[in-house]
Amino acid sequence: MQEEDGKLVAINAVDNFYQSCAFIPMSFALVTTVHESGETGIGPHALLSPFSITKPYSMLLISRNNSGTAHNIRRNRKCALNYIYYDRDRLQGIANMGYPGMSLADKIKANPYTLIDSPSPERAADPDCPQIISEAFQVFECTWDDSFELHS
Repeated sequence: MQEEDGKLVAINAVDNFYQSCAFIPMSFALVTTVHESGETGIGPHALLSPFSITKPYSMLLISRNNSGTAHNIRRNRKCALNYIYYDRDRLQGIANMGYPGMSLADKIKANPYTLIDSPSPERAADPDCPQIISEAFQVFECTWDDSFELHS
């Protein structure tokens, strides 16, 4: 529902409803992972946040089970969360990287950013660690921790 002239008006949900119908700010990160080919891919993700703010520190990332990001994280156990500044000129490129089922080649063509190796020598030397985005203002380089207990 959206307010119009003092009255609530229904807005139909459409694909990517949170972008087209939601009027709340939603942060996102460009998540980089390594594909089976060894190339770094980028997937825009809005459903992520700090999870454990005391030791052991952790982040929560929600991704479709069949996404390239989820597949790569399950296989390599590594990703990088790249936070970027708002840049209107790059928004279409980001949107063009976010369609489910896109090929890595199409995402690479749509990518408006520069990928670089990690400044951490051990991560830069690890073929399972993805590159990071040079234009990011902050990057969390993450490793899946199987010892972290989830309670249901």
